[in-house]
Amino acid sequence: MDATDPFALLFDRSRIGRVLLDARQQIVRSNAAYARLLGAQPAALVGRGLDTLIHPDDLAAERDRYARVLDGSLPESQQRARYLASDGRVIWLDGVVTPFAMAGQIGCMAELIDVTAQVAAEAASKRQIEHSRFLTDLRERLDRVDAPDAVLE
Repeated sequence: MDATDPFALLFDRSRIGRVLLDARQQIVRSNAAYARLLGAQPAALVGRGLDTLIHPDDLAAERDRYARVLDGSLPESQQRARYLASDGRVIWLDGVVTPFAMAGQIGCMAELIDVTAQVAAEAASKRQIEHSRFLTDLRERLDRVDAPDAVLE
């Protein structure tokens, strides 16, 4: 893409991770923000497939979503999935995948943001709520046992 091309400027300078994939679900182009998410250089990502980037437990669903966008059965796909950073960390990314025409071929453009901290906070909040419910239930049971008219079974 030409550096004077408005699309190229928007794509490359975006603070949101953006990546173009071909019909084989391999990276054709990545911006610096996407590469930073994965701890890599944009050029090092070119040619890599989803199978090298997405956590194995999320890969089948992600491949299916991308394939459905490519074949037109989904106009776009929003997803949250685990990706594998180059240092081995698992990161959570939220993204939107849309079809994109490249050199007469249909591919996909994905726009992704890191939500790892949000996912961790949601998990911690859920654990706290479950712990609070457990303690409340335990307190209610103890109150029933301690009641003067309690009948023990």
